[in-house]
Amino acid sequence: MDNLSGVSVFVQTAETLSFVEAGRVLGISASAVGKSIARL
Repeated sequence: MDNLSGVSVFVQTAETLSFVEAGRVLGISASAVGKSIARL
C-alpha cells in the first residue's frame, strides 16, 4: 500500500474509531489496517 492509501486507511479509522470497522468499510482486515497505519 502506498502512502496515499495509508492515509486513506488512517482517515477511515479516525472516522469510525475502530480498526475493525475501518477494515470492514475498506474491505481489508483489521490487521492490515494496523499495519498500514504503522507504516505511516
